[in-house]
Amino acid sequence: MRKIKILTAVFLAAAVTVSLAACGGKGEQKAESGTEAAAGTEKTGGTEGSAPETEGAKDTEGVKDTEGVKDTEEGDETKAAGAAVYPGIEMTDTFTFTDPADLDFDTRYVFMGDSTCKLLTDMLNYDFHGTALYEILYVKDGEGVGEYQYFVMEDEESAKGLADFYGAQGQNVTQEENRVYTFSDADLLKSTLMMLSGANMIRDEEPETYVRYIADSYGLVEQ
Repeated sequence: MRKIKILTAVFLAAAVTVSLAACGGKGEQKAESGTEAAAGTEKTGGTEGSAPETEGAKDTEGVKDTEGVKDTEEGDETKAAGAAVYPGIEMTDTFTFTDPADLDFDTRYVFMGDSTCKLLTDMLNYDFHGTALYEILYVKDGEGVGEYQYFVMEDEESAKGLADFYGAQGQNVTQEENRVYTFSDADLLKSTLMMLSGANMIRDEEPETYVRYIADSYGLVEQ
């Protein structure tokens, strides 16, 4: 069985409790369009009788026009294929999260909770002291393509303790200084949505439905 990511694994019981109670979420990418100037190029036919000059002018015009169109088309393709540019997320005084350069997406959802959000206060029962939690979901053409979940802990020692705890549970997490995070790719994200929908914890398998369920369950606020 595939491992379920951090929020829907170790703390899944908390989500189930919320659900039952209700019944009874590097680097900046830039897409630059090549808009060099074919539109400003005027056709200048040669003087009658000067065929070589006319042919030369026609050849030159053809190259300029083709290059201009090509640049514009490539620019449009880059816009369509490249991720939208979103501002970085300042998680600590020394760390600002930026979107991964190799992830193609058109929509980004960011939800954040401080130390008083439900999930972090629940974690106090395990003696884990977090200062912030971030849910970052990426979508392309209505499909989830990636998800980061970041825990910002009080210090590096607290982060190491949390990372060790997840490691003991068989979870794949990364610790960097006082941060612990995990990333889910498109396939893992899809299986998570299917699982939650199949358990009637979310009404459908839409990425937005999922991320807002996570936010509501753990007391996160959209940024």
